[in-house]
Amino acid sequence: MKAHQRKLDIRNGCVDLSHGSGGRAMSQLISGLFHEAFGNEWLACGNDQSAFDVGAGRMVMTTDGYVVSPLFFPGGNIGSLAVHGTVNDIAMAGARPLYLSASFIIEEGFRFSDLKMIADSMGEAARAAGVYIITGDTKVVERGKADGLFISTAGIGVVPAGLDLSAGNARVGDRVLISGTLGDHGVAIMSKRQNLAFETEIVSDSASLHDFVASMLAAGGEGIRLMRDPTRGGLAATLNEIAQQSGLGFQLQEAAIPVKPGVAAACELLGLDPLYVANEGKLAAVVAPEVAAAVLAAMRMHPLGRDAAEIGEAAGRRPPFRADGDELWRRKDRRLAIGRTITPDLLRLRMRILLLSHSFNNLTQRLHVELCEGGHEVSVELDIHPDVTGESVALYRPDLVIAPFLKRAIPDDVWRAVRCLIVHPGPPGDRGPAALDWAILEGVAQWDVTVLQADGEFDAGPIWVHRTFPMRRAARSSIYRNEVTS
Repeated sequence: MKAHQRKLDIRNGCVDLSHGSGGRAMSQLISGLFHEAFGNEWLACGNDQSAFDVGAGRMVMTTDGYVVSPLFFPGGNIGSLAVHGTVNDIAMAGARPLYLSASFIIEEGFRFSDLKMIADSMGEAARAAGVYIITGDTKVVERGKADGLFISTAGIGVVPAGLDLSAGNARVGDRVLISGTLGDHGVAIMSKRQNLAFETEIVSDSASLHDFVASMLAAGGEGIRLMRDPTRGGLAATLNEIAQQSGLGFQLQEAAIPVKPGVAAACELLGLDPLYVANEGKLAAVVAPEVAAAVLAAMRMHPLGRDAAEIGEAAGRRPPFRADGDELWRRKDRRLAIGRTITPDLLRLRMRILLLSHSFNNLTQRLHVELCEGGHEVSVELDIHPDVTGESVALYRPDLVIAPFLKRAIPDDVWRAVRCLIVHPGPPGDRGPAALDWAILEGVAQWDVTVLQADGEFDAGPIWVHRTFPMRRAARSSIYRNEVTS
């Protein structure tokens, strides 16, 4: 006699620990929810794995994890995002995505209705991309041990013979193309997280890019050097990664970088730079100059590339930071503003330096690159909690701490133990993280960047050096990225 199984109460029910125990309840969850959403011949077999055939070409494999909050956002949810993100990682190799796996870590008490919406959106996104979710796993953790739902994926695709997209292919003079407006996804997420409302809703750009990539490859062929999707850290982090891998620098035309007005306004409100905000349906490509126009035209003909733009080019690295020779720390005009000369420990050519920053922004990246090129040993620590900062200093034992972007004071036990220099975007005597915002609102003609030593008062320690620069009418992020950083 066949045992009766009660259907899942999708409308009112919730996941409990029995749904991860490996018994009947778990089987019911998998067959009654996930199989219905993803249904295909591989899942129908009910095996712990799936066997599949692949065509000619090299195989590409990727893996990723998704821990987004909120789980639902304008333009998608964690489910569709997981499919799009995995497909795009494969597509950046020029590959055709074929199969995905998905693992779910579900918190006890998670609503079946929400889980079904997420699973259904994954199935719809997979079918739209022409890929199959052919294997997976489900775990349930106790209430409070997860933020609702985590998803981990893996993907497999095939690269056509002879195609090799890599940062090592980039050459001086290559053009940098972007497929559309920046920051849409990150701002859509943060607007929901911060309960912000705008006249025009900002919607995530989450989308699968493999068909778009295929149209670019058809137009540019071997002239396409590499592609990357600028997800976490945005375009700036992506180009920084490519620069490290290729040994090249990149010169961008800020005015050419497309950003929607609503996104730009939200970034100003939240104190963000659109170049560092995540995207989930955009790509950056480095292409040979002779194919740039053709590739850009092909991008703009595709629905996902209507706002595509050429935004810069690859250049040789600027002269190394050590080009100034031993005078880097010895120059007489680098005397302390308070009348003391630089102490002997700062005269050493090689130091252990800890960069302490609220985020790995443009200024922090610039300092990191230049200090490393100067022969110093450099580590970066994000300022997430005073205890973490103290632990980092104790473990790393730096000769100097440089704080290029902070939103709170350096802990007393840190600045008392090691010299700490703070880069403050304001004139001597100015205090607080909103200094540059005030200068922009007041329309001042010029402003300063000050380097001061940390002590017991926030932004009020001994001044080492300051520089004045002319102000211009621009967004805070633009001024910080250019005048302050330079």
